[in-house]
Amino acid sequence: MTINIIFWLSLLVIFYSYIGYGILLWMILKVKKVFKKQSKENITEELEPHVTLIVASYNESEILKDKIKNCYELDYPSEKCQFYFIADVSNDSSTDIIAPNTGIKLFY
Repeated sequence: MTINIIFWLSLLVIFYSYIGYGILLWMILKVKKVFKKQSKENITEELEPHVTLIVASYNESEILKDKIKNCYELDYPSEKCQFYFIADVSNDSSTDIIAPNTGIKLFY
């Protein structure tokens, strides 16, 4: 009699460990989705977080115009992007190229 009880309890534990836990989680998620309606606005905000692009440069005046143009052409909402350009004590005209651009913070 006790051997039968131990056998069935062991079988139940093994079933729960491999299959039952996954089924339980799946059912909990389905119940959660029914009671929690999420608007499209919240979903979009979660998918598009605020991002910061940091560009470090040293004497890169030849390619800075192309890089700035590339930053502005990103397929991402402009209000959620920040651009930081760091002209690391450049000897050329890098700071003069970066400074007039709006939306870019220059550090040097």
